[in-house]
Amino acid sequence: MEDLKKKVLNILKANCNGRQNAYTATRLAEHVGISERVVRKVIHELRQERVPVISSPGWPYSGFFLPTSEIEARQSMTHFYTRFQQMHEAIDGIEAGLKDWFSDQEKLELKESA
Repeated sequence: MEDLKKKVLNILKANCNGRQNAYTATRLAEHVGISERVVRKVIHELRQERVPVISSPGWPYSGFFLPTSEIEARQSMTHFYTRFQQMHEAIDGIEAGLKDWFSDQEKLELKESA
């Protein structure tokens, strides 16, 4: 995995400076000869190692890149915060619904078995 991380990081450093030069997971995968899934895993590991790999979800510059400034990085990170909030809301909804859902299911099963 260390070799893959070096390859991906070298491609990012050479080609993906700034949002306008972002590479998609597909493009990175083709350059390195790995799957998109592995690219995402490598990117995740690089981020854990404090490499500021940013991803941009929107057209016309979607993909992964290294920021050219802290401002660019922070602006591009807003989608992370939005996704985090949406996931948190989904988890809260599931947690709140579990008690009612399973107590309703148990009631139905009791009725059907009687």
